[in-house]
Amino acid sequence: MIENTPSLTSIPVGRLLSQAIYTEGPLDAEVIVLGEAPGYQESLHGGAFIGPAGELLTQLLSNAGLNRGRCRFENVFQFHPDRDDLTPFIRFNNKGVAVHTEAFENAREQLRLRLLATTANVFIALGNVALYTLTGMTGILKRRGSIYPCALVPGRKVVASIHPSASLRFGSGPKFAEGQRKRAVDPYVYRHWIQYDLLRAKNQAAFPEIRLPQRDLVLEPGFQQVLTYLEECLTLPMVSIDIEATRSLNSEATHVAVAKSATDCMCIPFVTRGTDYWTPDEEASIWIAIATLLEDRRVVKIFQNAAFDVSFLHRRHGIVTQPIEDTMIATAILFPDYPAGLDFLVSIYCSGEPYYKDDGKQWNAKAFGDEIQFRLY
Repeated sequence: MIENTPSLTSIPVGRLLSQAIYTEGPLDAEVIVLGEAPGYQESLHGGAFIGPAGELLTQLLSNAGLNRGRCRFENVFQFHPDRDDLTPFIRFNNKGVAVHTEAFENAREQLRLRLLATTANVFIALGNVALYTLTGMTGILKRRGSIYPCALVPGRKVVASIHPSASLRFGSGPKFAEGQRKRAVDPYVYRHWIQYDLLRAKNQAAFPEIRLPQRDLVLEPGFQQVLTYLEECLTLPMVSIDIEATRSLNSEATHVAVAKSATDCMCIPFVTRGTDYWTPDEEASIWIAIATLLEDRRVVKIFQNAAFDVSFLHRRHGIVTQPIEDTMIATAILFPDYPAGLDFLVSIYCSGEPYYKDDGKQWNAKAFGDEIQFRLY
């Protein structure tokens, strides 16, 4: 058990380091890997990540181009919990809210002081406890692959990933198997996702700031600006389309986003603050321009889950969209063991851009705080 010490900041860092027997690696390591607590093998021999999960992690680090000897390994807790159960110290309720004790708060403060003695730009948070400790966030399966600023040690950054032990649990009992069947992901594939995340951390270690893709996003377009953009799209071999609609029997489109490329996109709003964005004549002209683009066979239209968008456009506006490519279907064909949701695709292909929201297709600005933030989504 962690000693209840009210004045941790008065303890010399050297003493904290010497007491952290489940920590391993140089203070000037390239990256720091943070787990939750030592397991059985670590409790026998000391050190960090030396059991089966550690062996897998070492392999995945090597595959990502990271030498284990140039990494530092930490644990939030410096003791082996009974039956590997940390819920007496920290747990997450069904809403993802953390409930923790003073023992966790003490462990977090001791960890903060140890991390201050290191120089790595990047912390790799393995699992929910590590992610929450460094960022205050939860939901590791949603947030893995994302890059966040570190709240515990400001000025550093965090790459979220799944704990390697999770990928060793496949097939362990009927209850677990049923849970995985519903989730439709065999935990074995987690190791491939972890390797993606470790490679991302290696790349991020080369510079101190968080570097995310820079995009030219038009979120409050003018009428002529929209018509010009759509006309320019007609000259391209392919564009990407996404729509948002109200949740009702007679649903209406609230936004249509069109992208010329991965970095050049316009969100065309049709509502703002509960009223129409355009005059009736302007809106009619814009829909004609959208229909012209969508029905032009020379321009391939890329969707994520095209069945929703295309059927909606035909039902509400009589638009026959052609030709179509669907990233969700393509993912399901190429990687049938992987999720095909947009959130997962972003985690793999978008260089660490943070997880944005639970996947959904209905207009709800309140979930984002304001309309501009929703258009950004």
